[in-house]
Amino acid sequence: MFAKKLTRSLSKHILNMRSKTNVAALNLAAELEEHEFAPPIHGQIFTPADPIFMSQFMYTKEHVKEQLRESDKADMEKECALMLARLGGQLRAYYKATTGEFDGVVIYSFKKNHDVHTFEQIVKSSGIVDRMYTTKLMTSEDARVAMKAAKVLVDKFGSKGL
Repeated sequence: MFAKKLTRSLSKHILNMRSKTNVAALNLAAELEEHEFAPPIHGQIFTPADPIFMSQFMYTKEHVKEQLRESDKADMEKECALMLARLGGQLRAYYKATTGEFDGVVIYSFKKNHDVHTFEQIVKSSGIVDRMYTTKLMTSEDARVAMKAAKVLVDKFGSKGL
């Protein structure tokens, strides 16, 4: 029930936000800002891919109590996938944790880096989670290319000369 209210609220919020904001200009500005800091001199080419994120979350006590009362009604994975889709993202994995300090982990992607912040703020303001910790991920292939780029720069300038 609470998740459905959140989804409806999210839909209204996104429509209202998009009607007041030039989203295309925001998207372009955020991506240009990130590329501003990428050194062009290393000559390494990364495979085009959507940014991937992992968010670990801890439910509020109130939400856990609500899940107990309505355990057969709530499908948080579907609700999360729907919310991400409405923001232009894609759910890649959704796990509940059985150990550790977090209750679950969500792995997802967006076309634009800054959309993750929008997602985080909506989730944090929902009252469903008490804490959320997000990490931007990269593929092992991108990590390999980044290491080659680091080697080129260190060979050229030395590790202290950068």
